[in-house]
Amino acid sequence: MSGSVIYCIDGDDRISEVNEEWPRFAEENGGVADPMAVLGHKLWDFIADEGNRSLYRCMVHEVRQKAAPITVPFRCDSPTVERHMTMTIAPGSLGEVVFVAALQYAFDRQQQPAAGTPEKARTIVECEGCHRLYAGQGWQNCWEVIRQGDIEIDDRPIRVLHTRCPDC
Repeated sequence: MSGSVIYCIDGDDRISEVNEEWPRFAEENGGVADPMAVLGHKLWDFIADEGNRSLYRCMVHEVRQKAAPITVPFRCDSPTVERHMTMTIAPGSLGEVVFVAALQYAFDRQQQPAAGTPEKARTIVECEGCHRLYAGQGWQNCWEVIRQGDIEIDDRPIRVLHTRCPDC
């Protein structure tokens, strides 16, 4: 990966644009390199589990609500490479949201995960009302929880427990 991967979603959360780096990155990750395979489809269709979808929905909601960008660290590994990246999620016009994923560092994986090995799900607690998450510092916006390292964005599954925070 030589440059940033950029993609946009419209106000209905459909992928509306990808940059020239996207097909190469998709192919490196075992995905379909043809942008036409994703354009017009909901972003949520391409996120593996409900917990990660919930986390991304929460971040997109915060970006739209605050009309301000956020930058969070995340992992996006391929079968042979471990990648540590940052993702900036920024508001656009008419509800559009722009994602910019930039590589910080990467290295070859020494050992491949065993095929079919189930990964233990991590658990997050999300407020049904305000969509804040409960972490070590109490109820916080999801991007604060991620920045503080209380939860990592990566390929591992996340289980979401819904409740109401004391403020809601």
